[in-house]
Amino acid sequence: MRGTKAVRVLVAAGALVAGSSIADQAAVTGKFLGNGKDGKLAHAVAVPHDKWQDEEAWTVVLTELPAPPESKPDWDGPFGKLGAALSVSITAKGELFGTEIYHPALEHKPFSSVGPLQLEGFKIEGDTISGRLFTREPDEFFGDVWEVDLTFRAVKRGAK
Repeated sequence: MRGTKAVRVLVAAGALVAGSSIADQAAVTGKFLGNGKDGKLAHAVAVPHDKWQDEEAWTVVLTELPAPPESKPDWDGPFGKLGAALSVSITAKGELFGTEIYHPALEHKPFSSVGPLQLEGFKIEGDTISGRLFTREPDEFFGDVWEVDLTFRAVKRGAK
């Protein structure tokens, strides 16, 4: 009986370590400014998107708060349920085709904008998607000013 309990404890500890290593793969660094205030994005997840022009695509969601495992971060992020959020839809070749911005300091939120946002260093490696998202200069949306310069590594959730 005692040995069985020890095995259960070891299995549970292993599951925690494995789960945290997956979460530790995700990272966001840099700035996400809304009207001069930092959005403090810290979490990244990539969820499958419907194919875009016959190409595999993902929605990468960068958020202030972590997305619970069974949540829909591509829906919750842009509507403020995960704090500040930047959600971008990207093809497997690294083409941006959708952006949703939610920043608590902006009066007009959420909003969509693709043109000002740039992507470089895009990679899909195993279970992660990474790159740098940035605006060349601050951008204005109906009087609100936003700016991005973020490096991210997002862990993929299940494929479609």
